[in-house]
Amino acid sequence: MSKKLIGRRPEQSPTHGMLGDLAYATREEALEAIKSYISISNPYSAIFETKQPKLVSGENIAKINDIDLLGSGNINVVGGTENLSTTGSLLFTINAPPDPTWIPCGGSYLSESYPALSREMGNFGNIGSEWVTAYTAPTTSTLRAVTRVNDTTLVAVGYNSNSAGVFYRTADAGITWGLAFSIDVFSSNLESVVAVSETVLVAVGYSNTGFGVIYRSIDEGITWTHVHNTSKSVVFRRVLKISPTAVVIVGYDNNGYAIVYRSHNEGVTWELVYNANNGSSLRDAVAVSDTLLFATGTGENNRGMIAKSTDAGSSWVTVFTTTSVVHFQSIAATSVSTLIAVGYDGNNKAVIYRSTNGGASWSNVLTLGTASNFRSVIAVSTILAIAVGYDLTTNNGIVYRSDNGGETWTLVFTSTDTVHLQAVVMASATALIAVGYNLTNIGRIFRSAGVFSGSDVFLTPTFTLPPTVKAYVKT
Repeated sequence: MSKKLIGRRPEQSPTHGMLGDLAYATREEALEAIKSYISISNPYSAIFETKQPKLVSGENIAKINDIDLLGSGNINVVGGTENLSTTGSLLFTINAPPDPTWIPCGGSYLSESYPALSREMGNFGNIGSEWVTAYTAPTTSTLRAVTRVNDTTLVAVGYNSNSAGVFYRTADAGITWGLAFSIDVFSSNLESVVAVSETVLVAVGYSNTGFGVIYRSIDEGITWTHVHNTSKSVVFRRVLKISPTAVVIVGYDNNGYAIVYRSHNEGVTWELVYNANNGSSLRDAVAVSDTLLFATGTGENNRGMIAKSTDAGSSWVTVFTTTSVVHFQSIAATSVSTLIAVGYDGNNKAVIYRSTNGGASWSNVLTLGTASNFRSVIAVSTILAIAVGYDLTTNNGIVYRSDNGGETWTLVFTSTDTVHLQAVVMASATALIAVGYNLTNIGRIFRSAGVFSGSDVFLTPTFTLPPTVKAYVKT
């Protein structure tokens, strides 16, 4: 069943028309309707929900003439400043807002109100292009990873100058941060952290004596308990959730051979489920389902390697090996069939590889021309992906973005100071958090909030308003 664009037809009343009563068949028709509505003679148009509850995870998709419509008829358009008093109203205008109660980035309000639909349609504006420093650690803190716990809480992990694990935490979606917990009993170089639920987290790494360490929190990352030490020399590199209760850790042993641990009870107890007998170390993994996993790392002769598991990590098959030296550091999946792996080659140049057939074959889609390193990649949606790392010449952090599922990439941000970005996570529907450290191992946390270009939830991802039109939300 086809989907159409919801909009207000030009022949409706110029001061009031309901979005959802009629449907536009093409993007161009909807674009012209909105452009004609926001004009010099009518500079204000507020959008707010009045007819139905907000869309939640794709619910309330309306059917008009037996056609599924993206929008459900729950948005009204009201023109004229006399109608701009409702808190939460979204304002598109070519002029300055009517008064200081209107704040920029009204698109953020739409994305927060309609997260599922917004993600489906790729409504991400220029997210990832503009970053601000959210936090600089007061002491040595080599930050290596970050995870989103819930709508407001994120936790970043790493280690200090004494190789003691540190946990930094935010309770306001990454705007402010502080040290929540530090480990002073075991030497613990923390490499990765994951939220298993909205209260339970697991963090992993390795000790100075060479054993893998696992910590667990049951209070949103405020306090932590040591739950496991490996019986053999192991470096844990990544921990990931694969089902509501199952968690997997990948890394390598003292021979450099791949190793996998798994828990079926939210990280309370652990078992070794895989240990390779050849020189293939694992650096990262992604769960496409609760049984289908892909991992990346380095194989024989320092060739980049992609491995696949169909039994939740108990067994692995190598599905791809590069023909030259590549050190893969991170992997992400934009869909069941499309995967992205990042790292650096034998010339210390950042690389990105991509598969569109479920990992069966891979193509090198990007190699940077300067000495550089990609450390992390995430798939925000089926089309939007973000990769972070650093330039080895300037030691400045770099952020690349893809808007077509990893096929092509654009440099969208370079830090103005030295920082080796190590990890990135989607903090909310409109914000990213990246963590790393500078040349003196001082932890740095950056935040990017989406600044939307005017795309709306009832329009296609490629729709943008004229550059003179700005979006605001009523507070």
